[in-house]
Amino acid sequence: MNVHQAPTAMTESGEQYSYARLHGRWLLLARVGWVTLVVLTLTIFFASLPVYIAQLQTPCAGAACAFEQLTLEQAEMLKGFGLSASDYAAYTVALTLALVVICLVVSTLIVWRRSDDRMALFVAFMLVTLGPIIATNTVPTGSSPWQVPNECLSFLALALFVLVSLLFPSGRFVPNFTRWTLVVFLVGQVPSIFFPHTLFTLNTHASSLGYFMLVGEGAILVIVQLYRYRRVSSPLAHIPQFD
Repeated sequence: MNVHQAPTAMTESGEQYSYARLHGRWLLLARVGWVTLVVLTLTIFFASLPVYIAQLQTPCAGAACAFEQLTLEQAEMLKGFGLSASDYAAYTVALTLALVVICLVVSTLIVWRRSDDRMALFVAFMLVTLGPIIATNTVPTGSSPWQVPNECLSFLALALFVLVSLLFPSGRFVPNFTRWTLVVFLVGQVPSIFFPHTLFTLNTHASSLGYFMLVGEGAILVIVQLYRYRRVSSPLAHIPQFD
C-alpha cells in the first residue's frame, strides 16, 4: 500500500500519532470511489424524490406516519394558517435539497484540497451520504422500488458518521476497544433499518433495540471525545500542515 507517513504529533501521555497520506494507486482509487459514491447517492436520491414528495403531501394517522409526514391534525392546522400539504412538501424538499448541496460542496472542497489525507477522506465520504439522510430514512417506510437502495444508503451514512466520530481527529481508534462498539452498533441497526415492518408485525421489542443502541452509541461517542480531550490531546498535540 503506497501510503506515506507524515510527521508525527506527540501527546502529553506519550502516545505518538502519525497522519498517513495516500499516494499513487491508492489515491486514485480513493478519488474514483468518492466519485462513484456521489453518482450512486444522487441517483438514489433523485429517483426517490417523487416518492418522498408524495409521502410529504399525504397526511397519515398515528403510528403509520413516517418521519416528517403530516398527521391529519397537523394538516388541518396548516390549513388554518392558509397553507396546504403541497406547500409543506415544497418547503421541506427545498430544505432537503439545500442540505444535499451544502454537504456535497463541502465534500468536494475536501476531496479537491485534502484527498490524500485519510481522515479528511472519511469526512468527505460521510458528507456525501449525510446530505440526503432525511429522504433516505423516510422513503423506505413506503412502497417504492427504491426502498432497498435507500435502506443501504441510510445504513452507509450511519456507519460513516459513527466511524468518523470514533476516528476523529487522529484517524485511529482511541481507546482501541471502540472499534468493537462500531461493529456491535451496526449489527444492532440491521433489523431496524432493513426489516422494520417485519419487526412491527412480530410485535417484538427488537424494533426498540436499534433505538437504544443508537442512543448508547451516541453516549459512547461523547465519552470518547471527552477522553481524547482530557487524556490524549494536549497543546503539544498538533496536526501537521501540508503543502
